[in-house]
Amino acid sequence: MVAAPTPAPKRSPTDKTVIRPDFNLRRVVSQMDALAAVGDLPAVLAILLGLHVRFWHAPVARLLPLLEAAGCSKEILKLLPKAIKGCKPCTDYAEQPPRPMIRATMARFFNHMCQADGFVLNGVSYALVIDECFCYKQAAQLKDHTFDTWFSFFWANWFRFFGPMHYLTVDQEGALAGTECGTLCDKYNISRVLAGSDSAKGVRAARHTRTGLAEAHVRLTKSTMRKLAHSAKTEGL
Repeated sequence: MVAAPTPAPKRSPTDKTVIRPDFNLRRVVSQMDALAAVGDLPAVLAILLGLHVRFWHAPVARLLPLLEAAGCSKEILKLLPKAIKGCKPCTDYAEQPPRPMIRATMARFFNHMCQADGFVLNGVSYALVIDECFCYKQAAQLKDHTFDTWFSFFWANWFRFFGPMHYLTVDQEGALAGTECGTLCDKYNISRVLAGSDSAKGVRAARHTRTGLAEAHVRLTKSTMRKLAHSAKTEGL
């Protein structure tokens, strides 16, 4: 019989004991300084790449303040973009963003203006809805692209928590642009805005879209899912 794991001791609110983390960023910075002093730049780049992966493939804009606060030298900080360019998952799963239309809307409060879009990853369909004011989003797996499935998605992931939104911007996918979706929006007093790509006057013109916020977060979600799957495969999970 396998013995049950020993539970961690409970800490008293008055306990002032300092819990030191296993990972010390200042120690890593000191190690990079020592390697840079002897001219071992490949090792410095490898450590920077390891930090990038450890902090969930953080971009330069997020890693730079952390390394600066840890006392990293400017010479090493200049190597950070080069190190991140060597990340294979980030390079393999990078997507070319579309060109958004020059158009501006301003949401005044949460659940005022939302966007919804669907995407497919590894043969599985997903849906995403996002609030334009706070960029809060919900995503879930879809079994198909019928109206009933979309309605279940909105009800389970948005309506029951926040209520119907005032404006909903969607692309011109069949279920979202159909009459059933229009009836649903009329029932819940939602103003539906049909967007999507421009008329195909040419290859370049057809790439413009009015659902840029939703598409940007779709790319972010797909990139996160791919990196998570890559990390799980690497760790043997």
